[in-house]
Amino acid sequence: MTSKILVVKDKEDDTKSVCWLGDDGFSKDIKSFDPEDPADFDLVSVDGAIARYFEMEELTEANDLIGKLVDGIEIKEITFTHEIQ
Repeated sequence: MTSKILVVKDKEDDTKSVCWLGDDGFSKDIKSFDPEDPADFDLVSVDGAIARYFEMEELTEANDLIGKLVDGIEIKEITFTHEIQ
């Protein structure tokens, strides 16, 4: 299964958040990146944008995120999906 970057809107005030859903090599990289290592700068910028990480073991597709919580607020809809190749 390919990892996905998702932009979601919450149920309370329509605030947009960026979420990550996946289980491939990116999940290992993002959990062990070094912010001081120039080779990891792309991961640092992605990590700064992502509000919440979800594993594919818990959720099998993007729509499974609807109803999940981001910072205690329920996700209402997915507004953008980008697959990581």
